[in-house]
Order: sequence, then structure tokens, then C-alpha cells
Amino acid sequence: MQNQPIETTSPETGESTPDTHDQQNTIENLIVITAQLADIFAKENEFLSSSKASQMGPLQDEKARLANSYAKAIREVAANRHLMENTNGELLSNLRDITARFNSLASKQSALLEGATRVSEGIVGSVLKEAQKTDGANGSALSTYSQKATPNANQHPVVISINECA
Repeated sequence: MQNQPIETTSPETGESTPDTHDQQNTIENLIVITAQLADIFAKENEFLSSSKASQMGPLQDEKARLANSYAKAIREVAANRHLMENTNGELLSNLRDITARFNSLASKQSALLEGATRVSEGIVGSVLKEAQKTDGANGSALSTYSQKATPNANQHPVVISINECA
């Protein structure tokens, strides 16, 4: 049997509200979820900083699950504003602290991803420049493919190598 929240009646409004224990659990759950998401962001930021983005893959399922739980918890708090009003100061302080940590890590990750995108675009641009270089003797492109992606006759392949570990 699932526990149902205990409802009480607000003396000011006469409306039914969940009890304080249930409210505390909602805020505590939000704190735990936010802390777990922050930990994942911290790990991902380490991978991005050390050019090991490929190691982020295994974290994605857990990150998606936590993001869904976080969104649900935020919607619950938004729909029930009294949750924040009736929560003790220590819990609210913990929530503010973990939210600040999460926001800081998310901002750092955004900057790291933006930097990685610029690097990737630079690599693609360099490859494109190499592919567009012409043979000085006859002015034809060194590439073995035409603009229509069909092979050009009598040309040698251009080999381009990218060191992904660099």
C-alpha cells in the first residue's frame, strides 16, 4: 500500500494542504536530485576539460532520468508555492546552496561545450581548406571529387588525417 499525503486545512484560507512532513520530503527530494545532477555535471566538466568527452556517454541515461525527476519536482514546487513558505530555514538554505552549485557547474559546462564547438568548427574549416586547395600547375582542385560529389578523372586521392587524441 502506498503512503498517501496527510492533508490538513489551512486556518487562513480553509484550503486543504499537505502536512509539513510531506512538504519537507518534497524539498529534501529536490535537494537530493539537484545534488546528483550537480555531481554528474562536475564529472562531465572534468571530461570536457581533459578532452575526454567520449567518456560522458555512460552518464547520459542517469542524467536524463535525473533531469526528468528534477523537472517534475520543480513543477510540484511551482504548483504548490506554500511548500517553500512552510519549509524550515535550514532546508531552504541547503536548497539555495546546492542550486547555486548546480547553476555554476551548468554555466561552466555551457562555456566548455561552446569552446569544444569552436574547436570542432575550426577543425572542419581546416579540413575544408585543405580539400579546396588547388594544384598550382593546372588550377584544378586537389580533391578527387567534383562539386557534384562525383569522382574527378586522373586525380590522386587527398589523404587528410585528424588526431582525435590531440
